[in-house]
Amino acid sequence: MKNIRVFKQFVCGSLVSISVLFMASCGSSKPSQSDMMMMQMMQMMQQQQQQQPQLAPSVSETEEKVKEWKSQGYQLTGAYSTFTMKSVLDKHNQKAIDTERYQALQGNGLGSEISDSRMYAMNDAAIGYATAAGSVVSGGISRQFSNMGELGNKLLGAYTQKVADFITPHMKESFSLYRKSGNKIEVMTYFLIDQEKAYNARKSAMDAALKETATEQVFGTAVNEWVKEFVSDIPQQ
Repeated sequence: MKNIRVFKQFVCGSLVSISVLFMASCGSSKPSQSDMMMMQMMQMMQQQQQQQPQLAPSVSETEEKVKEWKSQGYQLTGAYSTFTMKSVLDKHNQKAIDTERYQALQGNGLGSEISDSRMYAMNDAAIGYATAAGSVVSGGISRQFSNMGELGNKLLGAYTQKVADFITPHMKESFSLYRKSGNKIEVMTYFLIDQEKAYNARKSAMDAALKETATEQVFGTAVNEWVKEFVSDIPQQ
């Protein structure tokens, strides 16, 4: 069974925090057409969450995942070796699924040492997150301007790279698993990110990308709205 990364669009925290951000951005009591579109997207979000609630894995699903890891030869790394796989996975799921504060990521790395592999796993998770966030910007630019063009691609590339850079310091490791793969060590690491810190990192990444690519005047106003609705990168347990 393979690990699947599920990209869920338009989630950057609770609906309440998004609504506060949106109202602050409106400024005027007479919403513009773009503001109305934003409100419609928020309503769609709410309907989606009501229709498809995110459920924590059942006990049997958790046990099945642990059984799968063991059959594949994975072990907990030294820092977690005093715990059981089930206990660390349960704790991770409780924070990632039972609260609205954290967002979950998972990455894989292959290196000659566990420390190297863990670093590669962090980089892999950050790139996956940045790619997912970039896809929302790409869609937003395409909807607004019909064709991204060279400037849009330039902005998207810069933004994706900077999200990966800016999000990495906020990724807190939940636990890591490792196994031998030939003469290498393969590591699978699970992370949690505070939603508020993740939002600030994405916003900083967009500000930096707009300045670096000198596209503030072309995309600035529209993209500032999209920043509030970026993608969550959540590994399916």
